[in-house]
Amino acid sequence: MGGELGASGRCTYLPWVTAAVAVALHSVDLPYWASFLATELFYDVRDKLPRWLRRANEDEHEEGVTRPMVTHHQVGLADIDRNFHMNNARFLRATNFVRRAWWRRRRSLWRVLKYEGLNLVITAQSIRYRGELRLWQRYRIESRLVSVVDEEMSFFMEFSFVTGPEEPQSDGRKPFVNAVQIVKYRLVPSGGDNADVPTALPPTELLRLAGYDLGWGLGLETGLGFGLDPSRRPDIMRWRESIRESSRLLRTGYNRRESMDTACPTKP
Repeated sequence: MGGELGASGRCTYLPWVTAAVAVALHSVDLPYWASFLATELFYDVRDKLPRWLRRANEDEHEEGVTRPMVTHHQVGLADIDRNFHMNNARFLRATNFVRRAWWRRRRSLWRVLKYEGLNLVITAQSIRYRGELRLWQRYRIESRLVSVVDEEMSFFMEFSFVTGPEEPQSDGRKPFVNAVQIVKYRLVPSGGDNADVPTALPPTELLRLAGYDLGWGLGLETGLGFGLDPSRRPDIMRWRESIRESSRLLRTGYNRRESMDTACPTKP
């Protein structure tokens, strides 16, 4: 009974077990799900702690609404493609986990979202790749809220994949942004975006209820490169225009076949 023994007395099942574990790690992405579940458990426990167990000087707003959140990562076997660098799709998967952590980390904001019965739905995202990430290479993701637009009921977040030192060094080394992703969140009622459900709160009202000081009404904060006013981010302003134009084309029945026929008419 038990595993079959080879001439050396070792179990010959070991290579098969090792291969099965490697396949499971790659296909099921166990490290990702383990990190996700551990983070969810941490925030669930933290949010349910009685006040007397928390830090005496704890401030629910100490993270700030525009201050970046930095998380550290490493390219693993499940992330690479045949070129042994991080697959393009894995960048999006990495921020899928980080985004939720950003919202949950801001306890007062998360509490208002749940109390008001609101949900955050991604309606658009864009990513630009500037440099590869190799197998086992360490990187960090800097996540920040960069803009809010009440008219579109939307938050805009930026995620930067950064390698190198935290600050420029005397030897010339400096941080490098390998990729940057912009995500547009839309606030919707948890029951779905339909006429039978009350409308969602505007983003600035949500931030106000969460206790964040909105400054001049659009979240402008001193000492920051950009406030939350979309006009202070020309790239996001133009991206919003592109999204609107895409929506217009789709509503008017535009499709790729018609575009090709117009651009390349057939000979009579």
